[in-house]
Amino acid sequence: MYFTAGRHPIGMRRITSHDSMKYGLLLLWATAVTTASAQSKRLDPHSDTAFWCELKEKDAARIGLADLTTSTDSLHFRYWMENQAVEVWTYDFVHFDGIISNHTEKVELNTKTGLPAKKTKFYSSKTKLSSTEARNVFDLFDRAHVFQILTDKQVKGWEDGLDGEEFLLEYATNSTYSFKAWWTPPAQHEVPEADTLVSLNQQLRRLINLDANWSSFLATLPCGCYTYGEMTMVCPIAKTRQKKS
Repeated sequence: MYFTAGRHPIGMRRITSHDSMKYGLLLLWATAVTTASAQSKRLDPHSDTAFWCELKEKDAARIGLADLTTSTDSLHFRYWMENQAVEVWTYDFVHFDGIISNHTEKVELNTKTGLPAKKTKFYSSKTKLSSTEARNVFDLFDRAHVFQILTDKQVKGWEDGLDGEEFLLEYATNSTYSFKAWWTPPAQHEVPEADTLVSLNQQLRRLINLDANWSSFLATLPCGCYTYGEMTMVCPIAKTRQKKS
């Protein structure tokens, strides 16, 4: 058996049994490192995995998003807001990547009962952020110390409710994973952490134009009504083409 040494086609030599053993050991080592890095991470004890974690795990799979519990990035976070999510990741804290994802389900009614059908069609989209946009999103979260905010059940004075908006954060390093939930920050009173999230949401929407991204996504869907959050639906109006005179 022969192989080409380096980039020079004339640099060829026979592989000995010693070489085979050496390359075999290197292969085993590389496989072990890759497997170890892909294993589930240690769960941050401040995480809240009671309900939303499992639900968003399913949404992420349907959208085609990465499983952050096995991420090998130095940092990778995903911020869920109703029917949108923004995520950013980096290997070296110099180069950043990110995407905006949208998702919804079509509201179909059972013709016999008039109730929503049990099986609904799921729609989603993904938009890649530029490296500059991804870095700006990271800087926004980092400056506001969002990664250090506790999940709402652990924040003094944070009240819960039955409706409203949920904001969720998945955060992974190369060794840990956390999942935090915050119920309706604007409804909280005299809670500094909630004020931080209200400001963050406003700045984030402007920074990467989330409203326009959502509207563009809705414009691609078939005529009908779609879920928005847990208790609301939207019915985008189909654009009609005007005939040329």
